[in-house]
Amino acid sequence: MRYIIRDYCKKYPNDQGDQNINEEDVARPTNHKWVKDRLEAEEKRKTVVGFPTYGTCSICWNSGPAYKKCIKCGVVEYQVVNFRDYILDSQKIAELLGNNHEVAKANRLQHWLHTETMNYRDDLFTLMLEVKHKHIKDEQERKRTIMREYRDFTTFYNEIGMPSYV
Repeated sequence: MRYIIRDYCKKYPNDQGDQNINEEDVARPTNHKWVKDRLEAEEKRKTVVGFPTYGTCSICWNSGPAYKKCIKCGVVEYQVVNFRDYILDSQKIAELLGNNHEVAKANRLQHWLHTETMNYRDDLFTLMLEVKHKHIKDEQERKRTIMREYRDFTTFYNEIGMPSYV
C-alpha cells in the first residue's frame, strides 16, 4: 500500500484522517475532459500510482476516489474510465450527468499495482440513464430526457470519436 499523494507527510502534516485532498494534488487530465493513453508528466508527479485520483461507478456513474467502493450504491468500486485509447475525466463525467462526486481523503492508501479500468460501454451508459430517470412517469417525457442527456454527453466526447446515436 502507498499513499495516493506524493509527499503526503509534507503536504498534510496535521491530517487526522478526515482532511479532503487539496485540488492541486488531484491527478486528472489537464483539459478536464480526457487524455490519450496516459496522464501527462505533470499529472503523473501528483500520484504514485500513475492513474487519475478519481474513477466512476459503473452502476450509477457517480465519481469518487479510484478503487474505493461507491458510496451511493455500495456495490462496485469507482474505476478509471477508458474509451478507446483515452482516459476520461471521471469528475467531468459526474458533472455532465449532474451526478454526485465523493472527494478523496488525503490519507487514503492505494494498491499501487491496481490497474483495473472500466471501458465505456454504450449499453451500460444507456441502462444507467434509464434507471436514473425511472421516476419520470410520462413515458415520452422519460425517453426525451434520456435522449437529451445521452446526446449531450456523447456530443461532449464526439471529438475523440464517441458515437452519438440511440
